[in-house]
Amino acid sequence: MRCGYRDMEVHEAVVIMSKVGLTLVALWLAVASAAWATPIDVAVTLTSPADVTTRRAELIDETWGTATLPTTLPTVTLTSNPFQGSLPDVSAVYDYHAAMSNGQVNDSDLYMNAKPNGRVVIMNMGHQGTTDWPSFATGYNTVPMMTALLDMGFSIYAMNMPGDATTGAHNALFSAYGNAAMQYFLDPAVEAMNYWDANSSFSKGYDFVGLSGGGWTGTVLQALDTRVDTSILDAGSLPGTQFCSCSGQNLGDAEQNWVPFYSIAGYVDLYLMGASGTGRSQLQILNINDGCCFGPEEWNDTYAAANGGRTWYQQVAYYNGLLAAAATTVPSDFSVVEDSTATQHQISDPFAVDLAVTTLETRPEPESGPAILGGSPGPEPVPEPPTLGMIGLAFAGLSFCRRHRFWCHQ
Repeated sequence: MRCGYRDMEVHEAVVIMSKVGLTLVALWLAVASAAWATPIDVAVTLTSPADVTTRRAELIDETWGTATLPTTLPTVTLTSNPFQGSLPDVSAVYDYHAAMSNGQVNDSDLYMNAKPNGRVVIMNMGHQGTTDWPSFATGYNTVPMMTALLDMGFSIYAMNMPGDATTGAHNALFSAYGNAAMQYFLDPAVEAMNYWDANSSFSKGYDFVGLSGGGWTGTVLQALDTRVDTSILDAGSLPGTQFCSCSGQNLGDAEQNWVPFYSIAGYVDLYLMGASGTGRSQLQILNINDGCCFGPEEWNDTYAAANGGRTWYQQVAYYNGLLAAAATTVPSDFSVVEDSTATQHQISDPFAVDLAVTTLETRPEPESGPAILGGSPGPEPVPEPPTLGMIGLAFAGLSFCRRHRFWCHQ
């Protein structure tokens, strides 16, 4: 049974940065920052909305060697559902085949909702070592996240990372292709959005949910592609970890610390770029009990000393305050949640799952265009007649989620 944090004990609640608190943090960091180290990715260098546009164009040119994002389309074919009947409300599954430069390819699946609300969420679960979604580590809570989105009428573009979704394969791409390697992490989503735009498949303004390397993907994609309106990024990055000169070298995967790219805009700048613009927002979730990535344990062991001795909590408050202060010159909607309910590297269920769905549900629809456009996301499937039992279960689930949609609402 899904619950919101109204049902949690006080010690289980997360820390949510309020706008009042951020004002105090901004004043505090103005005094403290002078004595603390500032690695390449822990600084706001953007000065205006125009500067965001300029920097975005520079990053696109650095990655694709062109002034604008690619306009290519994927090849879309109807395919079988790898989850078979274990996911609710899926009417059809489409394979989106992206053919990219240097012979690179990507296949990702679109799960079309049987009772669509007209919107699609790009979902990326990071380095799983496989592109077979039913085989993903259960502790990451892929299925609960997908189920919650489907329950609320969202279709899901299940985006795979390049190759076999392993660190070794990704580092090899940068060794072989340099700047162009960044394309292969972004092209599948860019091509999919091109296809949806061309076919009026969904309402404009697409959303993103990502964990780990998927959270990193969402950070970069939203910064470069303004069609991504709202993103929920769980355990995907933490400023001060990739360019801290810990042990004299950069740490992490090549895509996370490729200097030519991040010299144009570091992580804090990328957050600001993704969260800036009318109707756009970025919610970052960091897991306090995450022994893998970007939690206090890893920070204290490896990164704190290279970041002026700041504790993990101070570091999160520090860069969140930087972004709050920058919002006066670059209007943006960025927020951080520290999740104490997660038991590992995961999208916590129910807390982060509910928070993601509620955040997406409360995003306002764009002023132009209907909520459901009626276009096709791919070849038309052959419909199967629903049973009365399936219809009853679907409506029961929908009623339950609607009753609880206000939980975790910020």
